[in-house]
Amino acid sequence: WLLTGLIPVILITVNGYNYGIALSQAGRLDEGIAQFWQSLRINPQHANAHYNLGLALAKTGQLEEAVVHLRKSLESDSNSPSTLINLAGVLIMDKKSQVYDCVEAVRLAERACELTRYENPEMVGILTKARKAASFKTN
Repeated sequence: WLLTGLIPVILITVNGYNYGIALSQAGRLDEGIAQFWQSLRINPQHANAHYNLGLALAKTGQLEEAVVHLRKSLESDSNSPSTLINLAGVLIMDKKSQVYDCVEAVRLAERACELTRYENPEMVGILTKARKAASFKTN
């Protein structure tokens, strides 16, 4: 009988999270963000909700918050190529943002590319962009 009390909470979390993905994919980012927040209120450790919230926040220009949530997602799986590369991308998205860090972006992108054996052209592209930014920083 103890588990029956958890079922509605689990369903709300899953449904809110899935609805958040659908809304985000439909371009309704603010609504998607609200659904991810709802999922995180119920389960603050929901790594995929942190990941997708981070992506949606980045798309709306909320880079500082995006970095926070992508980092939280990495806490659950530090070898997630998609999280590593997306965090790297956010870190080099805007030179004027407080989170701009091309050196860390290179480190994260290199790890993502290593994990995927440099077979993903989009990841290699972000690595190249991060390396270029880092080389300008040191010159």
